[in-house]
Amino acid sequence: MLDTGLDLVHEDLEGHVAPFAADLVNDDDTPEDILGHGTAIAGIIAATRGNELGTGGICPSAEIVGIKVSDSRGVATFANLVRGILLAVEQQCRVLNLSLGSRADSQALRDAIQFARARGVLVVA
Repeated sequence: MLDTGLDLVHEDLEGHVAPFAADLVNDDDTPEDILGHGTAIAGIIAATRGNELGTGGICPSAEIVGIKVSDSRGVATFANLVRGILLAVEQQCRVLNLSLGSRADSQALRDAIQFARARGVLVVA
């Protein structure tokens, strides 16, 4: 999941967070989610069902790989998006979620998405 980060210890995501995580904004392995958007999207995808902690995810058996590409304002550069996609493919992710948008176009981003798709990765944007 490429987003604003991920709360790696969120109680509703317990057991659904992969051991690998990356923060491409701060260049470390702790994708702290200051805005909460990435954690919310992860919950929609994989939150545990039946634990009385809110909603259940649409795929509660999913394992989330948190890759932070957006800064504290929620802004992602095309460079970080491309790096994130390539990293996700390298980590053998099978599905990439990109809950973001842009008015601009980027051939590098298009190429990275095509690269992922050519390796059998489902890209949801």
